[in-house]
Amino acid sequence: MAFYEIEHSKNTFTEARLNVSENLTFHAHMHRSFELIAVRKGEIYLWIENEKYVLKKNDIALVMPNVVHSYLTPKYCSSIIAILPISYIPELYDDTKKGIMHAPCFTAEENFIDELYEAKNDYFLLRSVIYKIAYLYRMNPELHMDTARDSSFAYMVASYFEQNCCNNLNEKMLAKEFGYHPRYLSYLINQTFGVSFKQLLNEYRIRRATEMLQKEQMNITEVYLATGFESQSTFNRNFKKIIGITPKEYRGRIH
Repeated sequence: MAFYEIEHSKNTFTEARLNVSENLTFHAHMHRSFELIAVRKGEIYLWIENEKYVLKKNDIALVMPNVVHSYLTPKYCSSIIAILPISYIPELYDDTKKGIMHAPCFTAEENFIDELYEAKNDYFLLRSVIYKIAYLYRMNPELHMDTARDSSFAYMVASYFEQNCCNNLNEKMLAKEFGYHPRYLSYLINQTFGVSFKQLLNEYRIRRATEMLQKEQMNITEVYLATGFESQSTFNRNFKKIIGITPKEYRGRIH
Protein backbone atom coordinates (compact mmCIF):
# COMPACT_ATOMS: atom_id res chain seq x y z
CA MET A 1 0.00 0.00 0.00
CA ALA A 2 1.11 3.59 -0.56
CA PHE A 3 0.78 6.73 1.50
CA TYR A 4 -1.70 9.43 0.62
CA GLU A 5 -0.03 12.81 0.10
CA ILE A 6 -2.22 15.41 1.76
CA GLU A 7 -0.75 18.68 0.52
CA HIS A 8 -1.42 17.86 -3.15
CA SER A 9 -4.89 16.48 -2.44
CA LYS A 10 -6.58 19.48 -0.85
CA ASN A 11 -9.30 21.40 -2.66
CA THR A 12 -7.26 24.54 -1.94
CA PHE A 13 -4.32 23.23 -4.03
CA THR A 14 -4.83 25.25 -7.21
CA GLU A 15 -1.34 26.33 -8.34
CA ALA A 16 0.98 24.18 -10.46
CA ARG A 17 4.34 23.39 -8.84
CA LEU A 18 7.41 22.74 -10.98
CA ASN A 19 10.79 21.81 -9.55
CA VAL A 20 14.07 20.49 -10.88
CA SER A 21 14.92 17.21 -9.17
CA GLU A 22 18.30 15.45 -8.99
CA ASN A 23 18.36 11.66 -8.55
CA LEU A 24 14.71 11.40 -7.58
CA THR A 25 13.84 8.37 -5.46
CA PHE A 26 10.46 8.33 -3.79
CA HIS A 27 8.36 5.64 -2.10
CA ALA A 28 4.94 4.62 -3.38
CA HIS A 29 2.43 7.41 -2.88
CA MET A 30 -0.77 8.84 -4.31
CA HIS A 31 -2.65 12.15 -4.31
CA ARG A 32 -5.59 13.91 -5.91
CA SER A 33 -3.45 15.75 -8.46
CA PHE A 34 -1.71 15.08 -11.75
CA GLU A 35 2.01 14.39 -11.52
CA LEU A 36 4.28 14.91 -14.48
CA ILE A 37 7.92 13.86 -14.73
CA ALA A 38 10.14 14.97 -17.61
CA VAL A 39 13.69 13.60 -17.89
CA ARG A 40 16.45 16.03 -18.84
CA LYS A 41 19.48 13.74 -18.36
CA GLY A 42 20.09 10.13 -17.35
CA GLU A 43 17.26 7.71 -16.62
CA ILE A 44 14.73 6.98 -13.93
CA TYR A 45 12.47 4.02 -13.11
CA LEU A 46 8.80 4.81 -12.64
CA TRP A 47 6.25 2.38 -11.20
CA ILE A 48 2.55 3.05 -11.72
CA GLU A 49 0.60 0.49 -9.75
CA ASN A 50 2.69 -2.64 -10.50
CA GLU A 51 3.86 -1.59 -13.95
CA LYS A 52 7.49 -0.49 -14.39
CA TYR A 53 8.54 2.15 -16.93
CA VAL A 54 12.11 3.22 -17.78
CA LEU A 55 12.30 6.91 -18.67
CA LYS A 56 15.31 8.37 -20.48
CA LYS A 57 16.28 11.79 -21.84
CA ASN A 58 13.29 13.65 -23.38
CA ASP A 59 10.82 11.08 -22.02
CA ILE A 60 7.74 12.37 -20.24
CA ALA A 61 5.24 10.50 -18.07
CA LEU A 62 1.87 11.84 -16.93
CA VAL A 63 0.51 10.14 -13.79
CA MET A 64 -3.23 10.40 -13.17
CA PRO A 65 -4.80 11.45 -9.84
CA ASN A 66 -5.35 8.80 -7.14
CA VAL A 67 -2.98 6.30 -8.75
CA VAL A 68 -0.14 4.72 -6.77
CA HIS A 69 3.30 5.59 -8.18
CA SER A 70 6.95 5.62 -7.10
CA TYR A 71 10.40 6.52 -8.46
CA LEU A 72 13.88 5.06 -8.33
CA THR A 73 17.05 6.53 -9.86
CA PRO A 74 19.57 3.72 -10.58
CA LYS A 75 22.53 6.00 -11.41
CA TYR A 76 21.98 9.67 -12.25
CA CYS A 77 18.95 11.57 -13.41
CA SER A 78 18.01 15.23 -13.73
CA SER A 79 14.30 15.70 -14.17
CA ILE A 80 11.48 18.19 -13.87
CA ILE A 81 8.64 17.24 -11.54
CA ALA A 82 5.34 19.07 -11.95
CA ILE A 83 2.39 18.67 -9.60
CA LEU A 84 -0.75 19.90 -11.34
CA PRO A 85 -4.17 20.53 -9.75
CA ILE A 86 -7.07 18.59 -11.26
CA SER A 87 -8.43 21.93 -12.54
CA TYR A 88 -5.50 22.10 -14.99
CA ILE A 89 -6.75 19.19 -17.09
CA PRO A 90 -10.36 18.60 -16.00
CA GLU A 91 -11.15 16.53 -19.10
CA LEU A 92 -8.54 13.92 -18.15
CA TYR A 93 -9.70 13.93 -14.55
CA ASP A 94 -13.23 13.18 -15.73
CA ASP A 95 -11.81 10.26 -17.75
CA THR A 96 -10.11 8.77 -14.68
CA LYS A 97 -13.36 8.84 -12.70
CA LYS A 98 -14.81 6.65 -15.47
CA GLY A 99 -11.83 4.27 -15.26
CA ILE A 100 -10.41 5.50 -18.59
CA MET A 101 -6.61 5.86 -18.65
CA HIS A 102 -3.91 5.75 -21.30
CA ALA A 103 -0.33 4.51 -21.41
CA PRO A 104 1.45 7.22 -19.40
CA CYS A 105 4.79 7.65 -21.22
CA PHE A 106 5.93 9.23 -24.48
CA THR A 107 9.03 10.88 -25.94
CA ALA A 108 8.92 14.64 -26.46
CA GLU A 109 10.51 16.68 -29.21
CA GLU A 110 14.00 18.12 -28.62
CA ASN A 111 13.91 21.19 -26.34
CA PHE A 112 10.26 20.61 -25.38
CA ILE A 113 11.20 19.90 -21.74
CA ASP A 114 13.13 23.18 -21.59
CA GLU A 115 10.03 24.92 -22.91
CA LEU A 116 8.01 23.30 -20.12
CA TYR A 117 10.35 24.63 -17.44
CA GLU A 118 10.62 28.10 -18.98
CA ALA A 119 6.81 28.35 -18.99
CA LYS A 120 6.52 27.81 -15.22
CA ASN A 121 6.08 31.51 -14.38
CA ASP A 122 3.48 32.26 -17.02
CA TYR A 123 0.05 30.79 -16.25
CA PHE A 124 -1.30 30.82 -19.82
CA LEU A 125 1.91 29.62 -21.44
CA LEU A 126 2.19 26.77 -18.95
CA ARG A 127 -1.43 25.76 -19.58
CA SER A 128 -0.73 25.63 -23.32
CA VAL A 129 2.30 23.35 -22.78
CA ILE A 130 0.34 21.14 -20.38
CA TYR A 131 -2.48 20.76 -22.89
CA LYS A 132 0.00 19.64 -25.53
CA ILE A 133 1.20 16.99 -23.08
CA ALA A 134 -2.43 16.01 -22.44
CA TYR A 135 -2.95 15.65 -26.20
CA LEU A 136 0.09 13.36 -26.53
CA TYR A 137 -1.12 11.34 -23.54
CA ARG A 138 -4.56 10.93 -25.14
CA MET A 139 -2.89 9.64 -28.33
CA ASN A 140 -1.41 6.70 -26.39
CA PRO A 141 -3.23 3.34 -26.19
CA GLU A 142 -6.05 3.18 -23.68
CA LEU A 143 -5.70 1.27 -20.40
CA HIS A 144 -8.28 0.35 -17.78
CA MET A 145 -7.28 0.53 -14.12
CA ASP A 146 -9.15 0.30 -10.82
CA THR A 147 -8.53 3.60 -9.02
CA ALA A 148 -10.52 2.81 -5.88
CA ARG A 149 -8.34 2.80 -2.74
CA ASP A 150 -8.75 2.27 1.00
CA SER A 151 -6.22 4.71 2.41
CA SER A 152 -7.65 5.72 5.82
CA PHE A 153 -4.57 4.81 7.90
CA ALA A 154 -2.20 6.06 5.21
CA TYR A 155 -4.15 9.32 4.99
CA MET A 156 -4.04 9.79 8.76
CA VAL A 157 -0.27 9.18 9.03
CA ALA A 158 0.55 11.20 5.91
CA SER A 159 -1.52 14.14 7.16
CA TYR A 160 0.20 14.11 10.54
CA PHE A 161 3.70 13.84 9.04
CA GLU A 162 2.96 16.57 6.52
CA GLN A 163 2.12 18.96 9.36
CA ASN A 164 4.54 17.79 12.08
CA CYS A 165 7.59 16.15 10.46
CA CYS A 166 9.92 19.02 11.39
CA ASN A 167 8.89 18.94 15.06
CA ASN A 168 10.41 16.77 17.79
CA LEU A 169 8.61 13.53 16.93
CA ASN A 170 9.08 9.88 17.90
CA GLU A 171 7.17 6.63 17.61
CA LYS A 172 5.77 6.72 21.15
CA MET A 173 4.37 10.21 20.63
CA LEU A 174 2.72 9.16 17.37
CA ALA A 175 1.29 5.99 18.97
CA LYS A 176 -0.23 8.08 21.77
CA GLU A 177 -1.65 10.55 19.25
CA PHE A 178 -3.39 7.75 17.29
CA GLY A 179 -4.29 5.54 20.25
CA TYR A 180 -2.15 2.54 19.22
CA HIS A 181 0.40 0.46 21.09
CA PRO A 182 3.86 1.56 19.81
CA ARG A 183 4.72 -1.91 18.53
CA TYR A 184 1.43 -2.24 16.68
CA LEU A 185 1.90 1.23 15.16
CA SER A 186 5.39 0.21 14.02
CA TYR A 187 3.89 -2.89 12.38
CA LEU A 188 1.17 -0.85 10.62
CA ILE A 189 3.67 1.68 9.26
CA ASN A 190 5.90 -1.07 7.90
CA GLN A 191 2.92 -2.82 6.30
CA THR A 192 1.49 0.38 4.83
CA PHE A 193 4.59 2.25 3.68
CA GLY A 194 7.20 -0.50 3.36
CA VAL A 195 9.67 1.40 5.58
CA SER A 196 10.20 2.00 9.30
CA PHE A 197 8.86 4.98 11.23
CA LYS A 198 12.32 6.57 11.29
CA GLN A 199 12.90 6.08 7.56
CA LEU A 200 9.51 7.58 6.74
CA LEU A 201 10.08 10.56 9.04
CA ASN A 202 13.52 11.21 7.54
CA GLU A 203 12.08 11.12 4.03
CA TYR A 204 9.42 13.68 4.91
CA ARG A 205 12.06 15.89 6.52
CA ILE A 206 14.45 15.63 3.56
CA ARG A 207 11.64 16.45 1.12
CA ARG A 208 10.91 19.56 3.19
CA ALA A 209 14.65 20.38 3.19
CA THR A 210 14.82 20.29 -0.63
CA GLU A 211 12.02 22.87 -0.74
CA MET A 212 13.92 25.10 1.70
CA LEU A 213 17.21 24.73 -0.19
CA GLN A 214 15.57 26.12 -3.30
CA LYS A 215 15.09 29.38 -1.40
CA GLU A 216 18.36 31.27 -1.42
CA GLN A 217 17.66 33.16 1.81
CA MET A 218 18.16 30.03 3.97
CA ASN A 219 21.65 28.58 4.47
CA ILE A 220 22.26 24.86 5.00
CA THR A 221 22.67 25.18 8.78
CA GLU A 222 19.33 26.96 9.05
CA VAL A 223 17.70 24.26 6.90
CA TYR A 224 18.94 21.34 9.01
CA LEU A 225 17.82 23.09 12.21
CA ALA A 226 14.41 23.86 10.71
CA THR A 227 13.79 20.26 9.63
CA GLY A 228 14.28 18.66 13.05
CA PHE A 229 17.57 16.78 12.63
CA GLU A 230 19.79 16.33 15.70
CA SER A 231 23.02 17.31 13.95
CA GLN A 232 24.26 18.54 10.59
CA SER A 233 26.17 15.30 10.02
CA THR A 234 22.93 13.30 10.48
CA PHE A 235 21.15 15.69 8.12
CA ASN A 236 23.91 15.41 5.49
CA ARG A 237 24.00 11.60 5.73
CA ASN A 238 20.25 11.20 5.31
CA PHE A 239 20.10 13.82 2.54
CA LYS A 240 22.72 12.00 0.49
CA LYS A 241 21.06 8.63 1.17
CA ILE A 242 17.65 9.82 -0.05
CA ILE A 243 18.56 12.39 -2.72
CA GLY A 244 21.88 10.89 -3.85
CA ILE A 245 23.99 14.05 -3.42
CA THR A 246 24.92 16.35 -0.53
CA PRO A 247 22.82 19.41 0.39
CA LYS A 248 25.62 21.67 -0.85
CA GLU A 249 25.74 19.87 -4.22
CA TYR A 250 21.94 19.99 -4.47
CA ARG A 251 21.84 23.74 -3.88
CA GLY A 252 24.65 24.30 -6.38
CA ARG A 253 22.83 22.37 -9.12
CA ILE A 254 19.47 24.02 -8.44
CA HIS A 255 20.84 27.56 -8.51
